[in-house]
Amino acid sequence: VVDRAKMRASMGWFAAGALIAFPACFAATVAPARYLLSACDAYSAVHLAALAAGTLGFAALAAFAPRLATMRGRAAAVAVVGAAVIAPIPAIAPRCVGDPLGGLDPLLRELWLSHVTEATPLLKFWDKTPNLVVVMGLPVILGFAAALVEAVREQGIARRRWFLVAATIGIGFAAGMWQVRVFSSVTPIAMAPLVIAVVAVAHRVGASFSVFTRALLAGVLCIGVSPVGLASILPKPENNGNIATVVQATEESLCLKPAALEPLNHLEPARVAASVNLGPYLLAHTHHNVFAGPYHRDNHGNRIVVDAFLASPDEAEQILRAAGAQVVLWCARDVSDFALHAPNGLGAALARGEVPEWLEPLPQSKKQLLVFAVRPKQ
Repeated sequence: VVDRAKMRASMGWFAAGALIAFPACFAATVAPARYLLSACDAYSAVHLAALAAGTLGFAALAAFAPRLATMRGRAAAVAVVGAAVIAPIPAIAPRCVGDPLGGLDPLLRELWLSHVTEATPLLKFWDKTPNLVVVMGLPVILGFAAALVEAVREQGIARRRWFLVAATIGIGFAAGMWQVRVFSSVTPIAMAPLVIAVVAVAHRVGASFSVFTRALLAGVLCIGVSPVGLASILPKPENNGNIATVVQATEESLCLKPAALEPLNHLEPARVAASVNLGPYLLAHTHHNVFAGPYHRDNHGNRIVVDAFLASPDEAEQILRAAGAQVVLWCARDVSDFALHAPNGLGAALARGEVPEWLEPLPQSKKQLLVFAVRPKQ
């Protein structure tokens, strides 16, 4: 829009490279059977369509650049290309316009996702652990400010690049307000301009210092504004939580250890009904199949297990037999909400040590992890 036709070559070469790179990446990372499927949070058909529209739009802008003589005309052309990028998304996968986890079953969201730390909005930590908000948020805010300062100080293409960095950091911070997991991606980007700002401050403050002292000062300042440095400086929060909950969480972690799961390998391969958290550990350390796991697309398998543990023992038997479950696992100190939601459900019964007749305790059971076989139906 600003540089007019002199950007023609850059846009043309970008389009040429993208026409090769995006489809090649798609073919290399997506199974042929899934070419026509769209996943909101993974590279899929809907993203390829949007990228194709944008790439062809860049090629068209390059082709017609000499004819777009006015800034208004160029702005309108770029707006059309932008609309072409957006248009395939609601047309192909309208569910992707909004929360990528919008398809998650509401019950699973309540019982599982609401307890996943990395999927929690940043400000939800403020009441109990405000230091965590500072540790994660402050370095990114400082990096954003440093990028803006660099953008103001620079000229030409360097200024635009710094504005792009600032925009990236700003978008990342906003996304972190939705889920803190985004900070693992945006924080390293924010550190780049922040390091430049810290070194500039160290040189100004330590102008009369030796080179070694200035370098040492810069290093100390860098650590001080980093997440690790802030975490070590800020006072540790007092543990006002329920001690019983802490003990339960520790006991539950024992159920996930390879040593606790190793005895299961002495059983014939089976379809195991276990809690959502146990799923990936069973897949990694045993030869069994599982229904449930911490995967937001696994509504069907997760609901089988959740519905079974919430249902009465008789109803749970029907659910698990219909699904073909052969083994049931229960962590003796499971800290899930099954007992709170359904005190008369199978999960609550197993937590109390009450085993229904259709479940047979197996010798593979340990203190932490209880193992049951589904008895053959009489």
